[in-house]
Amino acid sequence: MTGFAGAFGTYRMALENESLIRSDFSCCFSDHLIESAEKYLKETETESIFPDSGEFFAAGSGGLENLFYNLSVEYGEKIVVDLFSIPIRQETVELCELFGLNPYRMDSTGVYICISNDPEKVPVAFFKNPAVPVIIGRTADGRGAFFDMDGDRRCMEPLHYDDPYGYIKSVY
Repeated sequence: MTGFAGAFGTYRMALENESLIRSDFSCCFSDHLIESAEKYLKETETESIFPDSGEFFAAGSGGLENLFYNLSVEYGEKIVVDLFSIPIRQETVELCELFGLNPYRMDSTGVYICISNDPEKVPVAFFKNPAVPVIIGRTADGRGAFFDMDGDRRCMEPLHYDDPYGYIKSVY
């Protein structure tokens, strides 16, 4: 995986709810969040590093949980993801706590997943992405998609279509 879980949704939500952000967080954190949001969204919207085909899969608006669930169904493989190895920004954690949201369902545009049986054969382009790629999981025999938290597994579910952007706008 390369990129940060839910970052695109986090920053978009921050810009849409700037007054609430400024009232709930310190001015230092709020200023950093808004500045980061403007920069990140501009960079992500203009940047297309990988094709959405072959070994590469873009997470997009459904978030990581939706992507893993769909890949599991499409390929008929069990996908087990180590929840603690997924890169996530503190801003995402803070906003998800404020709004009561799941960061792994937040819009993850700009996040790419590469599935490979042989990491040595992963195209070099994947490793040239500005966000350092990390190994976050594996496939296994069986079906389903699971988050693994030190042996405790939680089943992933598909995106609910009443929330196409990975967060419900009316929460603020």
